[in-house]
Amino acid sequence: MATKAKTRSASTGSKKSRKTVRKALDQYAKAVAYLVKHPTEIAEAWGEPYSHKAGCLFTFVSRNDERPEGTDRPTVAPHEYVGCLTEIQTEGRSFHAFLPELTETIRAAGLPAKGTSIKTTDLKRFAAFQRGFAAVRKALDAVKAV
Repeated sequence: MATKAKTRSASTGSKKSRKTVRKALDQYAKAVAYLVKHPTEIAEAWGEPYSHKAGCLFTFVSRNDERPEGTDRPTVAPHEYVGCLTEIQTEGRSFHAFLPELTETIRAAGLPAKGTSIKTTDLKRFAAFQRGFAAVRKALDAVKAV
């Protein structure tokens, strides 16, 4: 009988830990999970990063999302547009991140250069980058508030 009680409490514990893991998922992990289940929506999420359920993986690598008048995207400097992770990978290198060091790190990462080239196996890397950018933005905001 003691064995059965141990087994029951062990299984209850594992159910609790699964719930804890689910709660700990951030928006990026949820986006990855969604696109792994719906891989045909990757290109759509990439093309509509601010409205698609999983678009947070593909937003512009900007300090904030302010856009100069007459442009549809943030800029780093006049005529230096901020891009998403894939745009920063493009051959012409006409898109940048909000910090030059981030631009170079992104370019060295070897991520897909087109939204249509993104595979489910790439999604965790996109999430890691976006999670990191969020932390940098938060730190910069904290410093700015001082």
